[in-house]
Amino acid sequence: LLRKLGIDTLLITGVATSTCCESTARDAAMWGYRTIMVSDGNADQTDALHNHTLGKFLVTFGDVQSTDDLLAKLDADASPVGEGTHTQRVPY
Repeated sequence: LLRKLGIDTLLITGVATSTCCESTARDAAMWGYRTIMVSDGNADQTDALHNHTLGKFLVTFGDVQSTDDLLAKLDADASPVGEGTHTQRVPY
């Protein structure tokens, strides 16, 4: 359904960064979607667990960006979201 709608990028937010959010983000990345974990749009039991999960995801599966970075890019020119200053793109 998402591909039929022309969607190629997913922004992941929610609770339990290390379980539900990471599982959803990994699945999306494995299905070939550009997947971005919104760093301040997810939460976990501890900051350490949250940050560890985001770090693993960034290195292995996709991108991590803050809400402010994403909104600034969307406001700038409505072009596809690009790399942030603290991100590293990993080819799928």
